[in-house]
Amino acid sequence: MQRAVRLPTGHLEVELAFPAALDPAVWGTVTSMTSEASPLNSVPTRREEDGTTVFTWSTGHPILHARYRLEWRFRAVRTQREST
Repeated sequence: MQRAVRLPTGHLEVELAFPAALDPAVWGTVTSMTSEASPLNSVPTRREEDGTTVFTWSTGHPILHARYRLEWRFRAVRTQREST
């Protein structure tokens, strides 16, 4: 999931929800016009809700013309494949 910041923005927040049974992991990067991809300045927070894992990430005053990218992996799927 990627979001480009094209206009001056005061706050950017993203929330991702996945089935908890898949054991999701989420991380992110930011790329600006003057720099290559680097890790986000803060990690997404994780909480469990009724069988769902919810990740929330936010930043105040995101960099203009930057691209914020969140990626995920389902660790339970990988574990199932390895055990087969």
